[in-house]
Amino acid sequence: MKNIRKSTEQFLERIFFRLGLFCAQRPYLVLTIGLIVIASLSCGLIKFKVTTDPVQLWSAKSSIARQQKDYFDQHFRPFYRTTQLIIIPDDQSFVKHTYLSPPAPLSEYTVGPAFEIGFLSRVLELQTDILSLTADLSDQNQTVYLSDICLKPLAPDNENCTVLSLLQYYQNSKDNLLKTVGDEFFTYFDYATHFLTCSQAPTTTLDSPLGLSCFGDFGGTINPFMVLGNYTDTVYANATALVITIVIENSNDPEKIRLAEAWEKVFLDFMKNFTETQKTLRDSGKWNESANFTVFYSAERSIQDELNRQSRSDILTIVISYTIMFLYVTLTLGHIRSWRTFLIDLKISVGFIGVLFVLLSVMSSIGFYSYCGIAGTLIIFEVIPFLVLAVGVDNIFIIVQHFEKAKTEEYQSSNIRLATTISRVGPSILLTATSESIAFLVGSLTPMPAVQIFSLYAFMAVFIGFLLQITCFVSVLAIDARRQDADRPDLFCCLPMNVSNNSTEQNSKGVLQQMFTNVLTPIVLGKSLVRALIFAIFIILTCLSLSTIHRIPIGLDQKLSMPKDSYVLDYFRGLEEYLSVGPPVYFVVNQDAIDYKRINDQDLLCGTSGC
Repeated sequence: MKNIRKSTEQFLERIFFRLGLFCAQRPYLVLTIGLIVIASLSCGLIKFKVTTDPVQLWSAKSSIARQQKDYFDQHFRPFYRTTQLIIIPDDQSFVKHTYLSPPAPLSEYTVGPAFEIGFLSRVLELQTDILSLTADLSDQNQTVYLSDICLKPLAPDNENCTVLSLLQYYQNSKDNLLKTVGDEFFTYFDYATHFLTCSQAPTTTLDSPLGLSCFGDFGGTINPFMVLGNYTDTVYANATALVITIVIENSNDPEKIRLAEAWEKVFLDFMKNFTETQKTLRDSGKWNESANFTVFYSAERSIQDELNRQSRSDILTIVISYTIMFLYVTLTLGHIRSWRTFLIDLKISVGFIGVLFVLLSVMSSIGFYSYCGIAGTLIIFEVIPFLVLAVGVDNIFIIVQHFEKAKTEEYQSSNIRLATTISRVGPSILLTATSESIAFLVGSLTPMPAVQIFSLYAFMAVFIGFLLQITCFVSVLAIDARRQDADRPDLFCCLPMNVSNNSTEQNSKGVLQQMFTNVLTPIVLGKSLVRALIFAIFIILTCLSLSTIHRIPIGLDQKLSMPKDSYVLDYFRGLEEYLSVGPPVYFVVNQDAIDYKRINDQDLLCGTSGC
């Protein structure tokens, strides 16, 4: 076994020596070939597509839930697109109403903050403005109205859109909202009593005391638990928030989706301006407190929009990270012999090109899979650049530091010295890159698309980065060594410098190397007791981690995917606090699983036997 390991090491050393010597002797050929390959792969970026649909990202195609959803979408249609507002009045005072109910004495009703008449009137104005929004498609010279995309269950007899709102009890009419029955002294019935009637019997037509129907203007019933928030049990009159839901048709047709997204974009822009204006007016005290309210809002496209916005904002973070790493590599990579050789010993160009190769490996990975037709995810831009940067910079330091240390040995030329360096560090870099690549390949076996795609892109980026570092970067280092041997300054290699050879060599170690050599190494390796203590601490921490691993919550909290300044994050919090109902559950009976002609199968579908 020992002989096999030794033979393998010697074989790898010979291979890497020849590779390093070839790259050092023919640097321009290697760089030309490398750049051609990188440019060819990077051109695949023009075909790059991003998947932002949460269903496509986090549900495996082989999962039961995904298969059932696909079956439903194909045979019926995708579930409706939801545009929703959660509106909370700033004044959370309860409102007391006094009525005369002849021949009974006076009666009092207390309703929640959501039923203050000034608040309801302002919400009605907001709802009317939203329903009248239009979107313009400049490429088709087309105007998109809400009526073009919304759900109209009674069309063509009734062209009104399905809008689930408390104001539908009054058919979205301010006159109906302000309507009362009484005399000049007492009020018998008003909007509050009409709601109490409709909340108990939502299918009331014209039998309410106000002579109004409880049906919405689109012809459907309005359930109070769908339009009110934060009420006590089933006492809907105690609600402290309103919920407005605009139901938009969904489709498998991309053109219809495009129309819906265009209107939703206008809606989101309108709500952004509205909330900003409202905040300004509230801060300046120009509105009556009872008419002020807070709005949480969202459209079907909101999550994807915010994910895209987060990715664009991450570009600045990536640029800053790579810039900082470039400065760090530049300042620590070279070994400065003396102040007279400072410009010669600098390795700014080597550090810049090394970091650039890391970035090019990420671009090449994206281009490669774009050619293969594998759509990427936003995680690629948020994680992989930093992951590959950490791995790539480590390899850069390993190669350069060993190359600098080899100066103390006698070699025929700098090319031989560089080839020897690569033969020494190449096997370890190969082992590291292979381990990382295999780990990512194993990760790609998971059925979850987001993790699978990330693993594939990371594998290719690490692999290409390794190839660039043992070929092109070696050639760059060879060119830089020739410059340094010729006493030419970095970045200005056309200007030779006259430096005395008597005062240029100083083999002092850096501060970090001295700290490890003189301080850390004696402490860790000097006494057996210290080594045993370190090992014991590691075992204890490992056991503690294993004992609490079962407490990790399983699932994906949707709030974690949103930027901290996102309006969608506020909407998610509003959902948790105010909403009392969620999306419906559909039970689809596959025609292959049941015979409708058989009585027994019919009974399985019926509420009662023999129906």
